[in-house]
Amino acid sequence: MNARTTYALLILAAALAAWLVYDLRKPPPPAGAGPLLRDYDIERVTRLEIERTGRDGARERLVFERGPAGSWRILEPVSGDVPSERIADLLELPVLRISGTVLEAGPDELEAYGLGASALRVVFTAPDGVTAIRIGARTSFQHGLYACVEGRPEVTLVDPDFDQPYRRPAQAFTAAPNPP
Repeated sequence: MNARTTYALLILAAALAAWLVYDLRKPPPPAGAGPLLRDYDIERVTRLEIERTGRDGARERLVFERGPAGSWRILEPVSGDVPSERIADLLELPVLRISGTVLEAGPDELEAYGLGASALRVVFTAPDGVTAIRIGARTSFQHGLYACVEGRPEVTLVDPDFDQPYRRPAQAFTAAPNPP
C-alpha cells in the first residue's frame, strides 16, 4: 500500500466515525404500532391547512375547505376546485398509515425529532374541534419520519414517505388529471 491509499483510508475511517457519532446522538426510534390519529372521522373534516417550509426557506400555507355539498376547494395560495380523489389521501393518511411505536417526549424534547416550529404542520378542522399533526425529521438510516399530534406527549414513527402528499405544490391539486 502506498501513502496515498493509506491517507485515503484514514480519511474514510474518520468520516465514518464522525457519521456514527452524529447518528448515535439522535434519539432512538420508537417501538409499537397504530394509526397516528385514533378518534378521527374523515367525513367530519371541513377544513384542512398545511403549513410547510418551501424550497426558498419561507413558510408557505395551503388551505382547503369543504363546501356544503361535500366538494373541496383550495383557498390559499391559489384558488380553485379540488377533485375529491386529490384530497382523499391527505385526509386518510393519518388513520390508514400504520405507524411505529410511540416514544414519550416532553414539549422541550420535540426539536430533537425535528418537530419544532419549522416542522411540516397539518391542521384538520371539524365541527367538534381542531387536531394538528407535525411531521419532522427522518430517523437514522432513513427508515421513517418522526411525527406527533399536537398536545400529546408522544412522538410516533411513521412511514418514510408519509409527508410526500403534504409536500405537493398547490397547483397539483387543481390541475386537470392526466389522461389514461
